[in-house]
Amino acid sequence: MAMYDSDEEDRRRDGAGGRFPRERGGGDRSFTSSYDRNGGGGTHPPPDPSDRRPPFKRSYGASFRKDDDPAPKRTRNETQPDLGPKFVKNETGKRPDGMEPMLSLQKYALENGLTDDAPELHDKYEQYKDEYHKRQYKMFFEAHKNEEWFKQKYHPTELKTKFTHQKEEIKRRLAVYNRLKNEGHLNEFSLEPENARNIVRLMNAVIVLLGGADDEMLSKVLSAKVSESTVTDVKLEGIELPDEEGKNDESQLIERYASIIIRCIPSTMTAIELKEVCERCPGFIRLHLNPAQSETNWTRKAIAAFKQNVDLKDVCLGINNIKVKGGELVAYANSESGERVRVSHPFINHKETALRFLHYALKILAVFDKKFGFFSTEDENVDFDSQLNELRKDLALGTDFVGKSTNPLIEKLRVRIPGRIKDETMHDIVDKMPSSSEIVFERDDNLLSSLDEIVFYLRVVYSFDLFDRIYYDDEDSLPNNMELFHIRNRDPPNNEGEMKTMKRGARKIFEQEAQKHLEAFFTARCISETRLIAYGLLDPEVAVEEMIVANTVKLSDEKWLCPLSGKKFKGPEFIKKHIQSKHAEAIDEARADSLYYNNYLCDYEKPTDQITDQNDHKNNDPRERRRMAPPRREERSPRKEAFRENNASFRRNFVGYKDLDAVVDTEVANVF
Repeated sequence: MAMYDSDEEDRRRDGAGGRFPRERGGGDRSFTSSYDRNGGGGTHPPPDPSDRRPPFKRSYGASFRKDDDPAPKRTRNETQPDLGPKFVKNETGKRPDGMEPMLSLQKYALENGLTDDAPELHDKYEQYKDEYHKRQYKMFFEAHKNEEWFKQKYHPTELKTKFTHQKEEIKRRLAVYNRLKNEGHLNEFSLEPENARNIVRLMNAVIVLLGGADDEMLSKVLSAKVSESTVTDVKLEGIELPDEEGKNDESQLIERYASIIIRCIPSTMTAIELKEVCERCPGFIRLHLNPAQSETNWTRKAIAAFKQNVDLKDVCLGINNIKVKGGELVAYANSESGERVRVSHPFINHKETALRFLHYALKILAVFDKKFGFFSTEDENVDFDSQLNELRKDLALGTDFVGKSTNPLIEKLRVRIPGRIKDETMHDIVDKMPSSSEIVFERDDNLLSSLDEIVFYLRVVYSFDLFDRIYYDDEDSLPNNMELFHIRNRDPPNNEGEMKTMKRGARKIFEQEAQKHLEAFFTARCISETRLIAYGLLDPEVAVEEMIVANTVKLSDEKWLCPLSGKKFKGPEFIKKHIQSKHAEAIDEARADSLYYNNYLCDYEKPTDQITDQNDHKNNDPRERRRMAPPRREERSPRKEAFRENNASFRRNFVGYKDLDAVVDTEVANVF
């Protein structure tokens, strides 16, 4: 994922309206002027004597007149971007495509004249839901099947192309890691915060080796002086770093690029078209384009890299003035703090928590090896679709990939920590905790050393940051490679003469949050075969036969036409042989189209349009909603309070930079 503000962070910072909620039609404009918020004029309900809340006051300027209705919204025209299919509710309560919100069990029974205790109610309702989802998925697929982001996510040809590209890049990264290891640069490696500068040097070494640097260049990078801005987060934790002297500054050896964020990209716009737009600006390097998101009405977001000497304000102004497909793009400069390493939570240094993260790292590493075919005895020429389906089924069944792995790193950890690398659940670890509210902090240097080694391996080879739970998909297309890496923090502090202790509840919350995010990378949820058939699962061979029948046209009793070639034959059996021998590409296309739809159906978290019933919220009066709302609770949540209390000594002051962490979609990044 890209090194810039994610969609989730933008929503937390700016609310549902985005970065600039009042620009370009964004923000919450659901209120109307049929009432007056100051209590006078308009058709508003009489005040309620039981309402003890202070009246909502607002000062109106010349730009908004409280006695007049606001100006109507602009209709869609050539000046507005084409954001794909947009469904608007009409007077009948249904969408133009005929889809209505799915009925609840009670509404379904009422409309079909069934009682709640009818024996056939649940069976009929299940059939209704299957038919509803079948129509919903089919309509969404037809609406987006020609868009680039959708093809890259589900089309078998695009998936295979992406898989081949990723595998080649992983091979290059694995070769770089093995070179650093064989030359002894990782002998004294550690993810301790005091070693932050050496970690940055190793990250720079990976960058130059991926670029084809020689031994002389590698030596210069490993001995260069690291910029202080790269370890700012470590210093904010109060960790003192030793002074160093270097011959060369890293900025003279490592070329870093500036970047801009581009939003409101129509889903119908391809990466090539957007790249042509960016190439109009000077200093353009490369482009990284994210898939479309439902939260942004299926628009896309991209990050473009430019040289450091380019004026990004002029670049953004130029891109904002370019109209594409009848609309406008929204570009702004990406916030950059210069940080390269950040510290994680100090709980990770605890023995039991470190062992838990080691289990996660081993499972994720084994799944990545299985997916891309590394350290495997299976045939490399196996069909890609079959391999992907097999991996999904194995993950759903909980197959032990760690026990079957032949990765040298996993085998090494088996010897170093014998008897401790096993599959333990959350309940197994929690049961080992004492019953008191505080637990004694324990540190195992041998365990932490093993954890550091596998965490660095995952970051370099598979572009996975374990401590931050982020998978950088296609990291080579991002502005800067190996931009950010999360390392371990210092141990929890202790009073003089006392043992280091931690809050049990806060640690449990931390581990549960980590488990919730990391499980997505070594588990998978599958839809049952029966449910897929009900949703309209296609048979590729049946699709091929239907294509042949569709291209067999009868002209007379002894004259048949093949529209693909325009030739005429005496019977349909001759056309079938002709298509099979002369039009193999048409057969492959029909088979690929059926697999395309099947891949979409099999995705447990497939994107769909959220169809809601607006009549469920008839009271649109904000004043009435505030009066009917329950009183606010002043007390804090016990779980959050425990977590906040335990982290009081580690909490930093406000930092004047925005978070640069990147997440692909609002949902957790998936290994598929």
